[in-house]
Amino acid sequence: MHLTPSDVFNEIQMTRNASPHPLFVVEGGCDARLVKQQLDIEKSIVIVAHGKQNLIGALARVSQAGTPRCIGLADLDFDNIVPSTRSTDNVIYTKRHDIEMELICSSAFDRLVASFASSTKVEKLVKERHATHLRDVIMQTCLPIATLRYMSILHDGHLKFEGLKFDRFIDRKTLKCDDEVLVKNVLQNSVNPQLNGSVLKESLKNNRLANTPIDEVVCGHDVLEVLSIGMRTACGNFDSKTASVDHLGKILSHGLRPSEFRQWGVGVAIDQWLDANNIASPWAV
Repeated sequence: MHLTPSDVFNEIQMTRNASPHPLFVVEGGCDARLVKQQLDIEKSIVIVAHGKQNLIGALARVSQAGTPRCIGLADLDFDNIVPSTRSTDNVIYTKRHDIEMELICSSAFDRLVASFASSTKVEKLVKERHATHLRDVIMQTCLPIATLRYMSILHDGHLKFEGLKFDRFIDRKTLKCDDEVLVKNVLQNSVNPQLNGSVLKESLKNNRLANTPIDEVVCGHDVLEVLSIGMRTACGNFDSKTASVDHLGKILSHGLRPSEFRQWGVGVAIDQWLDANNIASPWAV
């Protein structure tokens, strides 16, 4: 079923009429899972918009209608470096690229690595990659993918990243990305791409995102894809089910402490919104 901003707005209005609790509108199911864990479900409601454009469009209508006690939580994506139309009065944006990157840069990631990865393998990999942390190794690995995502958005390149087979261009032993194979796979995965291989390879060679903080441009899903490969090979010996992207995402979400979420930019902004609108705290204790 294809939902539109109007569908999401109508759900918000119906929910608002049925309940006085604050409404939190998020992009997707993973976002909803994380946010629900931080909130008292008896004092709040989370609505999934099924996409950023649906969220932005619906919250614009919420603003026009003057619907009270409703806030949207959206991923930053590339909005800080690519011109975009942002709804700011009732939408809170992540400080990092997306909510998954917020999790990856939290202590929940450290606890996941400490509990499930091989410390010997991790130390060896980090040393070989001249890094200080596994997180840094994987983010550097994902930077070429982030560059292609950026190029696609900037130039309306119609590149498709959903469904990419990461093990085709990520080395299992070093977790390094083969840029040439990456470009080939992205183009093969895309329908009618508007950017050719030469342009994409040149963008990687020039390191187009070098001057932007890496946690603002690297996609959290890509990091989890590489981490999944690492937990089966370079960093551990888990099977594909245990080290699946979905399972790792759930471990991260459950491993985040509510007190830490409230210290994130998103959490601080939510507290400010609650105070400004005289809304009682809906946080889980």
